[in-house]
Order: sequence, then structure tokens, then C-alpha cells
Amino acid sequence: MVVSDPGEPSAIAGPLRIAQEEPTANLAVRIRRPLDELATSKLTELRQRGVRSSKVELTELLLWELADATPEQLEERLGRYRRHAPR
Repeated sequence: MVVSDPGEPSAIAGPLRIAQEEPTANLAVRIRRPLDELATSKLTELRQRGVRSSKVELTELLLWELADATPEQLEERLGRYRRHAPR
């Protein structure tokens, strides 16, 4: 896990803990079809290995992984994504 500079207010030191009873929020997003197909493919691969999951859980996982990222890291990742998937 990346531990950020103490001066970075948006980074979290240590894994983000999310309790099972946390309330949910509606995250209505529209994504491009290739990304949806990728999620479906990855879920199929997991199921073939006996692991059950969902697109919601995969989305939460990806957001959870961002918890300890610094703004500089996010900026770099966003730039890389934009070069490969411009809007």
C-alpha cells in the first residue's frame, strides 16, 4: 500500500475500512460498451474459478483501491487513461 506524505489530505494511510452495514448511495453511471464488456468478461473468468462477484462489487473494489492514491498519482493515472480512451 502506498502511504502518502502527511501533507496530502486526500490520501488515507492504511486500508480503507468499510463496514457491511454502511448505507449505500446510488451511483448511476453510463460507461462505454468495451468497458462494460470487460467487466462482464472478468466476472465470467472469476465465476469459472468459483468466485462469485458482481459489477457493483468490482466498481467498489476499484474505488476502494483509489483510497490511498495521492492527487499526483491520480493525475498520472487519469492522463494515461485519457490517452488510451479519449472522450
